[in-house]
Amino acid sequence: MRQLATLLLATTAIAGTNTQDTAPKPPATDNALTMERLGIASENTHSFFRDTKLFLNGRLRYEYADIEGLDSADALTLRNRFGFETGNLSGFSLLAEGEHTLDLGGTYAPFPGFNNGRSIIADPDNLQLNRLQLNFADEVFGKLTIGRQAINLGDQRFIGAVGWRQNDQTFDAASVTIDAVDHLTLTYAYINQINRIFGTRTPAKGLERWDSDSHLINLDTDIIPGCNLTAFAYLLDFSNAPASSSNTYGIDLISTEPIALGGTELGYHLTAAYQTDSTNNPADYDAWYFRAEGNGKFGPVKIGLGGELLGSDNGRAAVQTPLGTNHKFNGFADAFLITPAGGLHDYYASIGTTCPLDINHTVILHYFQSDHTGNHLGNEIDYVAIRKLNEHISITAKVAYLDGANSQPDTLRASVQLDYTF
Repeated sequence: MRQLATLLLATTAIAGTNTQDTAPKPPATDNALTMERLGIASENTHSFFRDTKLFLNGRLRYEYADIEGLDSADALTLRNRFGFETGNLSGFSLLAEGEHTLDLGGTYAPFPGFNNGRSIIADPDNLQLNRLQLNFADEVFGKLTIGRQAINLGDQRFIGAVGWRQNDQTFDAASVTIDAVDHLTLTYAYINQINRIFGTRTPAKGLERWDSDSHLINLDTDIIPGCNLTAFAYLLDFSNAPASSSNTYGIDLISTEPIALGGTELGYHLTAAYQTDSTNNPADYDAWYFRAEGNGKFGPVKIGLGGELLGSDNGRAAVQTPLGTNHKFNGFADAFLITPAGGLHDYYASIGTTCPLDINHTVILHYFQSDHTGNHLGNEIDYVAIRKLNEHISITAKVAYLDGANSQPDTLRASVQLDYTF
């Protein structure tokens, strides 16, 4: 705990992080390095070339991990993404993005299953094509994207790009969004391959990529005033990762406008889903997923309360979210990225505010419990903060400590990072 206190004091002094993971994307149009802004094209040049923009974003991060029973690890890594997106030509545009992660020092294990008794920090040295996608957009029809792409659905609980790690999770896929009907949006994606966060230099194919025959379906409506309702079906089939193959069906309801009550603003988020094994999964199971969250804003202070259930089928298997941005959920110590076979109850509360020097702070408390046995699995405290220096640069810090129980190991993770976007 003394080590945790020291890290908290150090990170608070310099600033911190957003609690949300983000997908890779070019900078906003107003700040984009277009060919016209760079002086390479004039206003008379065709928009396909004139509006073509270059982008670069990077992250320098130091991360420390100490998991009970394993050797501690630390890593200093630098990740840069660089690419271009063309302007519009009859509705078509092209985006290409490379990614490079450089190991600058430290002693850590980047690959699960090959860690030799050391705590894992999943940011290996890597150079790869991160995204290469052809887009077609139509005002009436919607949008079609073919190629290597980031896909983020909802709040990324089930499908996301895992933006917290240096290397993204991307999808070789065809995706379409159709919003031709008022108040109704259909999103469908067929996924042929999952490009995982461990990069292209992995010791095993299953770490680098999953061969996929998967379908994602989202149907969104805002017809109910003040909220968004989504029905979803995620049908996952991985030939070289059979234990992660599953079918998940659910509904998600989230407030989109604050509910005024006195001097406060309230919101909510409710999710219910049913998951079963699919295709070649060796487990035979079905289990439920539930989540309920409430949040309130009281002047500069924001608070939140919630509970999440990843159900278990009599301890044989539990709800899994293999394509989710799981770092956002169940604590930043990353102890439950894979749900235990006995399932998980996560009860959590958060409080955040903006302090002097424009530093945004958030503290989150978690209480973990097994769904199957009811055993207490531990308590976790997370601290995150962010200090935006200007429109291009921010400094990030994050500390998480899990006090494990009933064989769940104690875990400490901390990181400080510099993000930049141009």
